[in-house]
Amino acid sequence: MYESIWVFGEERSGSTWTSTTLAKILNKQCIYVEESKEHIEDSCWRAIVSSSIHFYSRPNVYFTHRYTILESLKDLLTKPHIIRTTRKDTLSQMLSYFFLQHQKVKFPNWWNFPHITHNDNGNHFDDILWNTKPILIEKSQVIEYYQKKQKRINLWNSISKYYDNDVIFYEDLFTGKRLENLDITLSFNIRGLTIKLPYEKDKLFSNYDQIVEWNKEYEKV
Repeated sequence: MYESIWVFGEERSGSTWTSTTLAKILNKQCIYVEESKEHIEDSCWRAIVSSSIHFYSRPNVYFTHRYTILESLKDLLTKPHIIRTTRKDTLSQMLSYFFLQHQKVKFPNWWNFPHITHNDNGNHFDDILWNTKPILIEKSQVIEYYQKKQKRINLWNSISKYYDNDVIFYEDLFTGKRLENLDITLSFNIRGLTIKLPYEKDKLFSNYDQIVEWNKEYEKV
């Protein structure tokens, strides 16, 4: 069994659920690497991890959105198993991300908004959802989103081949995703599942049709 497991998550891809569930199954501690440090630039994270190698080499499940940390894995005392979480439906992922960023600004004190589940009180979710004025997304935002996504993919592709690794698609977790190296099958418990998609997205984004076209243009880049 691997000493440590690193989960590199894309936003709105089930990475929090994946990390915490793995930790529970394997009886390991789940450590969110960016906790209380989200203001730090991506470029600084390699140095942060490299300066705390003994801590980050412990037999835990580490969860991060900072793909630059991939460059520091070679410094760990033991070779980890690494996992990337992403989605097949790139449009829904992007819209969910933009919707969340908008809501974080509008409701800064509701820290749990990203993790509303199907068994939560639906009225609270509906109140926030339907009291949101249609959001306008600029083309520059779509371009920036995909540029960031592509940098992460490039880092993953260049480094992951040196480690035992898995790629988990959010959609596959509904039927079950087998991780052979860990001898584990991950499958969503629907009632505890985070609601990722803003429903009726065409009503939540004022230029929804234009965003769909931009997504077609840039998701293949």
